[in-house]
Amino acid sequence: MAAELIYFLVFPPLLSLYFCRCCAVKFSPLFALVCTAGYWGISRLGLNLSLPGSLPLLLCILLMTACGLLFAKQSLSLSVSVSALVFSLFFLTVSLVQSAGFWLAVRFSGLWQFVKCWDSLLALAELFLLMGTFAFFFRRFDEIFSGLGPSSLLLLPFPLVFTAFSESVVFSRVYGDTIVWNTAKGIVFPVVDSREIMLLHLLGYGGTFAVLTAFRSLSRSVRKSRDAGHLEFQVEQQKIYLLEAQARYDQTRAFRHDIQNHLLLLRELLSKGEAERAEEYLSALGNFAGGLSFPVRSGSPAVDLLLENKLSAARQFDISVDCELEIPGGCGISDMDWCVMLANGMDNAIAACRQLAGESDKRYIHISCRRRSGFFLLHMENGCFLESLPDEGIGLTNIRTAAEKYGGIVETSLKKGTYSLDILLPISQQQSAPSTSTFLESSAEKRYTESQK
Repeated sequence: MAAELIYFLVFPPLLSLYFCRCCAVKFSPLFALVCTAGYWGISRLGLNLSLPGSLPLLLCILLMTACGLLFAKQSLSLSVSVSALVFSLFFLTVSLVQSAGFWLAVRFSGLWQFVKCWDSLLALAELFLLMGTFAFFFRRFDEIFSGLGPSSLLLLPFPLVFTAFSESVVFSRVYGDTIVWNTAKGIVFPVVDSREIMLLHLLGYGGTFAVLTAFRSLSRSVRKSRDAGHLEFQVEQQKIYLLEAQARYDQTRAFRHDIQNHLLLLRELLSKGEAERAEEYLSALGNFAGGLSFPVRSGSPAVDLLLENKLSAARQFDISVDCELEIPGGCGISDMDWCVMLANGMDNAIAACRQLAGESDKRYIHISCRRRSGFFLLHMENGCFLESLPDEGIGLTNIRTAAEKYGGIVETSLKKGTYSLDILLPISQQQSAPSTSTFLESSAEKRYTESQK
């Protein structure tokens, strides 16, 4: 009786909990209830129809996959992979404990005096082994599924199900459901070498974690490749910002050079009494000059242009932005890295604010900075709906990579619906290299001089 309670009331909710933990979603009682009822039905069906052990395994995986789709709202590929993992480890631990129990019963015949509670002892041993197995799994393979596409995720179920399927077939074919006991001779059926079977189960158990180790390496490789591609794309974007900033400087210098000509033309129009034409010309001149200015003046043209684009994107989603930023000149930090940190920070903040539908007072982004004693603190905060800090994504990884190039520190915090990002950077006190602004000005001046020759 105790064994049945463990099998039908403890194992299914526990496996449901492990599924939710693997998918990084909140545990659903409805998920656990449906899995419990389904597992009980599959077990009864297997006993009544004498189904081979491999078929209930496949039915359990399909049941948990369906629950993952309906209640956990996970993709088909992730639901299949996690379900295969959970039930494969479950069947492996059950098979291992059962074979070990059979070996002990054969070797120490006196144990059969405890036959009434033997199944309960084995069920408890299976429970503790299962809990230890998943504790080890979450410690070593916690992020094995993160960031993988369907094609990569679907590689995992095949070796896992094959191992568990083989173990189930061996166990059901070798041991079966009937044990014949003779008080004089002990177990007379089935007659098997339990040590070999137990060794087979141990190899299957270890082989499963070998597969998981290889899959973890694949997962890390895929994430690194994706992150590298994303960072390369961002670098190309920053180069475009630099080129656009340089073009803006060229236009500004040309405008400054021609301002005297514009003033002369206005004076001539006014002297002839053509005030209306002069007003139209002045309005067009103001529009052109307005297009040359930046809404944020940080001291870096590339950063100014970047923030102009990000502020424009934020306004499209009714997100208010308050930005007070001044990049320290000659600090030894390249404008490219400033753009990487700010671009990723702004993208994450905009994405978080977009999820706050109908809460306009929480759709905000604040950017500020502070410089003190050779350190520069860049602070960004935004409204969000999260209750706990999310896992580190590509954007935050790129920010951390850029900051650590200069010995910087990146910290995140979440408090009362406000997500904060702080980047502390040690800055040089000397003018170690010309800034982008200086470079663009000198470059524009050189081209202008050459055009006048």
